[in-house]
Amino acid sequence: MRRYYYTTIILLLAMKANSQAQFELGFFGGGANYLGDLVETRFPFFNETQVAYGLSGTFIFGNEWGIRLGGIRGNISGQDSNFKDQGIVDRSFSFNTEITEASLVLTWEPFGKKRYREDHRFRKIFSPYIFAGVGMTFWDAQPDFSLASREKWFERIQRDRPNEGAQSSLSLPVGVGLKRDLGKKAVISLELGLRTAFSDYIDGISHTGNPEKNDWYTFGGLTYSFRFGPKDADNDGIVDKEDRCPRVAGSYSAYGCPDRDGDGVEDLEDVCPDQKGTIAMNGCPDRDHDLVNDILDQCPDEPGTEATNGCPDSDKDGIADKDDTCPFVAGLQELNGCPDADEDGVADWEDSCPDQAGYVDCYGCLFTDADQDGTPDSDDLCPDIPGLLGANGCPDQDRDGVADFADKCPDLAGLKSKEGCPDISEEAKKVLTFASKAIEFETGSDVIKKNSLKTLEEIANILIEYPYYSLKIGGHTDSRGNDKLNLDLSRRRARSCYNYLSTKGIDKTRMNYQGFGEDQPIGDNTTTAGRKLNRRVEFNLYIK
Repeated sequence: MRRYYYTTIILLLAMKANSQAQFELGFFGGGANYLGDLVETRFPFFNETQVAYGLSGTFIFGNEWGIRLGGIRGNISGQDSNFKDQGIVDRSFSFNTEITEASLVLTWEPFGKKRYREDHRFRKIFSPYIFAGVGMTFWDAQPDFSLASREKWFERIQRDRPNEGAQSSLSLPVGVGLKRDLGKKAVISLELGLRTAFSDYIDGISHTGNPEKNDWYTFGGLTYSFRFGPKDADNDGIVDKEDRCPRVAGSYSAYGCPDRDGDGVEDLEDVCPDQKGTIAMNGCPDRDHDLVNDILDQCPDEPGTEATNGCPDSDKDGIADKDDTCPFVAGLQELNGCPDADEDGVADWEDSCPDQAGYVDCYGCLFTDADQDGTPDSDDLCPDIPGLLGANGCPDQDRDGVADFADKCPDLAGLKSKEGCPDISEEAKKVLTFASKAIEFETGSDVIKKNSLKTLEEIANILIEYPYYSLKIGGHTDSRGNDKLNLDLSRRRARSCYNYLSTKGIDKTRMNYQGFGEDQPIGDNTTTAGRKLNRRVEFNLYIK
């Protein structure tokens, strides 16, 4: 037997030296029992359990499967007297056999993959497993017939005598177990296995018992195993041979180097270490996949080109569509992306003579200009008074492109859409939008609630800040109630706001009010939320 153990150890160490798979070396301690001619139950007789011990080596592959080579040695025993109280014939037989098993089994842990997280880091788990395989069983049967009746059992005993002593047989071990990880390098297992040795002589008794059934035996106990495998110095789940940063814990996606955002680009090379990106973008995100990273991409949600900082360029003239006055026709940088067929410095779209080179001040034409303001007389709305090109040849004191005669704010540069007056601030726009939802009245009344007065005061301040604007006040209701009453209530509520603003110093000539009742809903009148939206007072500024 010593030769067997030495051979097993040498084989295991040799296999370990030539393998990169994870390896477990286990030491078994537990008990052995058997089922045979001296057991009258379907289960082993617990009181006959004897000590067993062993050694095993397991190669783990795929985190679920393993091949285990092992050896177990122990004693099994039994006697008829254990069952004399059950009405069984007491033959006064007993035995004590030393048994050794060498086996090669396949193990399966269905939950073994949970031992490693997605980032390949180890975690301790409970893991059930099953095993099955083949083995060789060696035993030294020592039956004791000394107390048996010679007259009754002599002939059968003589037939069994030749089978005493050392024997061996093929065996089929199967069983179940439960593993508990003590750490990455150690594990303890509780295991119970059943074997058939294809022999009825493990106990040395056959003809004196039941020669038609072979003997079975069991091993059960605890195995303490040490795990071995490729070195992983930083304990990040990636072996040093494959780890680009073997001394610093990292992630699997970055080949073992630190990668905070998990994008596969290690932090030292990641331009955006806290934002998940792509390898092609050096670790930076590129949402629109135009090969311009989002940090530099001025249009991160629209594919563009590097020349236009990631923004679309439909006509491919090197000017982004958002900055291109002529985005669908290739043009010149100096003309904001518009073409100039006659090369006179005036873009074709504003060149009154696109096929004949002219003057910039003359919209690309050669023409007469009585007031010499650069606007052709044919286009000059003020042909005798020098003006500006942008104002159709008329004076434009604030140079906002709106001639003074049409400019409601001639001393303030404004917008053409606002008849030459400046637009109000975004904050003021928010106040007006909020007011339509915030102004509240007493139920069924035109009395303004106190909590709404502050908003009306803010509207008054806007009118004071922008004296060139007038105000339209429109009252609205939901659809509940009488149509005429709703119309009257909406008008009275608009008038209440009108009157309150006048008390804050706003000239009534700058304001007008009107009630619309339920005719202009903005929400669903069948729902509470919709009706609430419909009960509102709207405030709209306009140029008078």
